[in-house]
Amino acid sequence: MSTLAAAKPYRISVTDYDARYNLLAAPLPTPPKPPQSPAPAGCQPTPARAGRRRRKPARHAAR
Repeated sequence: MSTLAAAKPYRISVTDYDARYNLLAAPLPTPPKPPQSPAPAGCQPTPARAGRRRRKPARHAAR
């Protein structure tokens, strides 16, 4: 993990009877994230609403 964290590829080779397995993992270049400005003073962060669904009102049959 430290090799990949240092942006270097990691390779491991394993042999099994008459076969050899090679694994190569290399980090992908990613664009830098733009700087994020802080929230204005007095603003409170809103809680995440992921996974919440609105309840549909129950339908009653007309009699």
